[in-house]
Amino acid sequence: MIRLHDADAPSPSTSGPYLKVDWNSENLQYWDDTSYYDIIASPGFTEQTWHHLRVAFDCATYTFDIWVDGTPVGSGLPFNYEVSSIRCIDFGTSSLGTYGNAYTYIDAVDYSWAPGYYPNRNMDYEPSPKDYLGVYSFTEDAVGTVPVGWGSLIDHALTTVQVVESFNGHHKVVEMYDNYSAAIGMVRIYDDLTPQTAGTVEWWSYGVDGAGTNNLFHFWLKQGGHSAGTVVVLLQFDLHNGTLRFYNGTWHDITSFSTNQWLHNRLQFDCSTDTFRIWLAGEYKGNYTFFTDVTDVDTITMDTGNIPSGGHSVYFDAIDYSWAPGYYPNRNMDSTPSPLIYAVFENGTQQTAWQPWSGQVQVDYNVSGQNLGVGVHNVSLVFNDRAGQWYHDDVIIFVNTTLTVDWDILGDLDIEISLG
Repeated sequence: MIRLHDADAPSPSTSGPYLKVDWNSENLQYWDDTSYYDIIASPGFTEQTWHHLRVAFDCATYTFDIWVDGTPVGSGLPFNYEVSSIRCIDFGTSSLGTYGNAYTYIDAVDYSWAPGYYPNRNMDYEPSPKDYLGVYSFTEDAVGTVPVGWGSLIDHALTTVQVVESFNGHHKVVEMYDNYSAAIGMVRIYDDLTPQTAGTVEWWSYGVDGAGTNNLFHFWLKQGGHSAGTVVVLLQFDLHNGTLRFYNGTWHDITSFSTNQWLHNRLQFDCSTDTFRIWLAGEYKGNYTFFTDVTDVDTITMDTGNIPSGGHSVYFDAIDYSWAPGYYPNRNMDSTPSPLIYAVFENGTQQTAWQPWSGQVQVDYNVSGQNLGVGVHNVSLVFNDRAGQWYHDDVIIFVNTTLTVDWDILGDLDIEISLG
């Protein structure tokens, strides 16, 4: 059910436009307080397919128009009740009849009164995860391998470290998984550095808590190697409690954080003062003392904690160092420029593969009236710019019912795009 209401607490008696999708019959209907009427008859509204719906309502006339997948399928349809305004949208499932397991997924809900709106804005999307900048972005690393340039220590078969293709909007990231709950065990990766007396380390991390209470992630700065080296800075991310701590003989809380989301971490150390400063998600969290006073730092280590785990995962991306060429603060918050690509859509359905473009491009695309069928159709050229913004140029095509021989109502449809 999809209902638009003139009430904060929705009920059938407050609804204007009232739609019903029947996945069993594969139809789309509207209700006018007396009966259901087909908008798309069975079996035209197919299950296991994403459908784009657009509803334009008018409380002055108590009517609405509707488009499905870019095609107009209803005009001047009556409200369920003559409401004076719309204040709520209601998505729900029906309690009528007997049903098995059924799922409905909803995405990209948009409103014409929202800032920056344009018709069918939610048909535009970003086609791929981002590669964030850094010394180690893992972009060229093979999936399923330990990242190039890093050593690893795996204590048990139930602990793993590998590069994965993507995770929650980040392309090519490192995954560490620890499910060794029976005894002490962990997984570790480390990077041996040219000794540094001062500097900044930045990285992205994403923690997924497990079933137990000892689900940890440790970040270390050391002098003398990952195994027997001297501990300089030790941070502990407690994924179960959402607490960040540091160790200088005893554990001290620094701040709280949220799991199941990407966090940007920035740590600045200085061996002349034996102190470090830390930022989390762009916010400064304080200045703290080293665990051990040293003259330089030469190793970075990350691990899942040397205690029984409940099956937790930690993801890393875009590790960056201030002594690396081209570094600037928070460089790894930036991503590689989006590739310039375009594709042609008919009535919201992609017809061509994504193609690269630059400068000014003329796109030749043959539109077949016979394939489109009688009616009003939208042909859209979708393209982006280097900033990752998406655009579309639309052409509305009318296929006349009187055309019976020459179905190719247009030869080549030439659309030019040029971005300054």
